[in-house]
Amino acid sequence: MRYFLISLILLAGLMNLAHAQNVTATDIDTAWQTELAGHARLDAWQKRNSNLPKITGEALDQAIEAARYYILSQQSSRGNFRYSMDLTDPDFSESSDNAVRQAGTLWSICNLNRDRFNEPTRQACLLALDFFIHYTRPLPNSDIKVITYKGNRRVKTGMVALFCLGVIDFLTGQEKYMTPEQRQPYLDALYENLRFLQHQEMPNGCWIKEYINDPAEPPLPPGEEPETSPYYNGEAMLAYLFAARFYRDRPELNAPEGLVERIHYAMPLLLRLYAVECLRSDEGMAETKGFFQWGLMSCALYHDLFPESIPNIIENAALALSWWQIFNNRMDTRNGNTSYAIEGLVAAWHIAHQNGRAVEAQYLYDAIEKTLTKLMTWQVGGPFESYNPFLMKWKDKTPAAAYGGVTESATSGYIRIDNVQHQLHAMLLARQYLWP
Repeated sequence: MRYFLISLILLAGLMNLAHAQNVTATDIDTAWQTELAGHARLDAWQKRNSNLPKITGEALDQAIEAARYYILSQQSSRGNFRYSMDLTDPDFSESSDNAVRQAGTLWSICNLNRDRFNEPTRQACLLALDFFIHYTRPLPNSDIKVITYKGNRRVKTGMVALFCLGVIDFLTGQEKYMTPEQRQPYLDALYENLRFLQHQEMPNGCWIKEYINDPAEPPLPPGEEPETSPYYNGEAMLAYLFAARFYRDRPELNAPEGLVERIHYAMPLLLRLYAVECLRSDEGMAETKGFFQWGLMSCALYHDLFPESIPNIIENAALALSWWQIFNNRMDTRNGNTSYAIEGLVAAWHIAHQNGRAVEAQYLYDAIEKTLTKLMTWQVGGPFESYNPFLMKWKDKTPAAAYGGVTESATSGYIRIDNVQHQLHAMLLARQYLWP
């Protein structure tokens, strides 16, 4: 009997298989077949991005204001920012946080407040600055004080550099409206945190990645160099350049000694490392990517501040890093958000344009326009949102808190604060230089 039942089961399976082999396309749900046929069309892929709108100053203004709304709406009552959200998941809860990206967001709103002041942004800047200053701690056996993130004993050099950038931009935009007594705490914070960055300097032109303010942390073995970071090296250099310009224009202020000397010493060393040596290997190129936009923005400001100093090195490094990003890293083919690259390429365009490199400047302009146009379709409620099928699909279900946020890809609902911050800054630079 058991063998008889097994035979029946096998026979039924064979009959089902035979039936499956005779199924025709008309027997299958046709909706996905239509979609499949669309994906199979060569012209559809060739024209996929050809219908995107042209960037204009007005479109950038709208996108910038939407990003402003998003960042301000994500600020907590303490002053830091909600790290991420997912517009497709109302129950989404993010446990991650990142001190450096928090400081980067602080810088973005201080930068925005400097150039596009409004009162809510000023209040947000004050709240965020005071959040970091509140957690200032002294270094052991030193008169140096430094901000921390919520009192964490690990002090990231990149966080401190971005905080300094934020303070400088905030004071640049607001100092004429502040009394000396109101201004002084921020000047003191800038001075102390620049001194911390000097404490982190290395002889090879880099900066130590982090300071661990913990007596229980074992010292490095003899002869072992501290760890460094391409991101933080670029951020620290940019902070020094911003500080050099800030103190140059305010000779009455007390500036930390040696900032300009360090800039001239470290700049060629960093460019040799990331624009030459690291491009010799795949592992090195990952380092170049980390340095990329910070290095190029540093190049542009160095070029403006010290036009007679190493001009050929600055120009060649800016172009070399740009061509690496466009032709090797292929930013235009990346699925993730590459607004960081736009920050760097706009800086490179500025150098090429100033130096009369018309062919190179035009190529950079075209690359910037192509990628930034695509990225602007990833902004919730932005001027190009209607060109993103994914966002339009979710439009009626998107929470109001997501307005102005920038997703991590064209088909993702995940919004991270640093992607919004980078894209906001990229659009501000694009508006200033390319679409004035």
